[in-house]
Amino acid sequence: LSAPRLVAAAREELGAGAGARRRLPAARALQLAGEVLAVAAGLKPALLYDCGAAGPAELRRYLERLRETGLAPHRLHVLSVEGSALLLHPGLARRRLVTVLGTHPAPFMDVSAGRQCPVLCGPAQAEAIKGHIATLLAHLSAAEATNTGPVSSSKVVPTGWNLCT
Repeated sequence: LSAPRLVAAAREELGAGAGARRRLPAARALQLAGEVLAVAAGLKPALLYDCGAAGPAELRRYLERLRETGLAPHRLHVLSVEGSALLLHPGLARRRLVTVLGTHPAPFMDVSAGRQCPVLCGPAQAEAIKGHIATLLAHLSAAEATNTGPVSSSKVVPTGWNLCT
């Protein structure tokens, strides 16, 4: 697939095509394609998508278009979390979450803005985080079981957490 076609796919599907006030730069479109391919190949655990006004539906259309051209052959999942879209390879994401849940002590860092430097989370904080991860794992498992298409999507409404905490 040629670079111009990758750029066109991103511009058309992600809302930066004709009629948009500002077009998606070609370099950003190519970088996005590379990051998507890295997630699909399992080289990158996830991609937090933030590319303007486009949301999970537009990202899903873009991914389907990449798949039609032979790129990103593995199954992908778009997880919508409070207006953000997290792109995952569902099987790999589930395995990584299971690994994190089995790690003792839990490898969580508190990087709150109020801290002068990061610190390891205490046992109570780590258990709370593990609870959130277990909930997310259950959600991904259910989404993977019900969505059989090559590009699936779901939405999670976090309680007491966000993608940064």
